[in-house]
Amino acid sequence: MSIKNSTNPNEFILTKLRDAKITLSTCEVITGGMISSQLNSISWAKEVFVGGLVINDKKIIETQLKVKEKTIQDNTLVSGEVADEMAIGCSHFFNTDCAISLTDVHDGIVYVGIKIIDIVKHYKITTLSNERNAMRAEICADALIKLYSLLKDM
Repeated sequence: MSIKNSTNPNEFILTKLRDAKITLSTCEVITGGMISSQLNSISWAKEVFVGGLVINDKKIIETQLKVKEKTIQDNTLVSGEVADEMAIGCSHFFNTDCAISLTDVHDGIVYVGIKIIDIVKHYKITTLSNERNAMRAEICADALIKLYSLLKDM
């Protein structure tokens, strides 16, 4: 499938990564694996998508993703700096070129971190929903749109 003909953003993401020979991993707090699930809905996702972590414990974020305790103390768990370190740590954990991370949510704010090769960016997402599952779906969609936009410009 050509990228230009893709109507499914998840398929576009995976196609773009496959064409560039870039592997992908995820680490998610608030979305609890929703991004991994959406990407795995594409039948050939395993060609690009290596794996994902769902993390709810600060110690696991520190030990497995190597997010520095000082970064958490200086910025809180819900911050762009933590999202960046989570994405970098996820990329190292899975040995992938690209990783997407999502922090927990606080007062309707969550951060997504995206690492593509040597580029690391984070984005603040403000959710409008108060219902947890609707909020998670909204955050997941927004995070995938951020990744889609970065890849579209590559």
